[in-house]
Amino acid sequence: MPQSGWAGHSVGMTRKLALHPVDAPPPLWVLDGSWPPRAGYWILGRGADCDIRIVDSRLSKRHAEIRATDVTQAGERVWLWELKDTYSTNGTCLNQRPLKPAQWIDLM
Repeated sequence: MPQSGWAGHSVGMTRKLALHPVDAPPPLWVLDGSWPPRAGYWILGRGADCDIRIVDSRLSKRHAEIRATDVTQAGERVWLWELKDTYSTNGTCLNQRPLKPAQWIDLM
């Protein structure tokens, strides 16, 4: 596992995603199930052009992407959440496991 970089984890059945530095577990940013207001994808990183900007030198300018897809399952509208590392320098982990670059991983 990388000693630096960023990690995310799903928080139980509450449909939350907590993002934090690998070496400092308290979450700095949390998504809850009510976000996003629309389907699409968001770029996470320290760059000024990122949709979710976190100014931290451990993040790459374009560190990772989060994708939400609005679907209907068993007659209920739900969000499908996915995360991928975008070849970041320090890597991205999900539930303490490093992600392979450019591979979408289901968050829920």
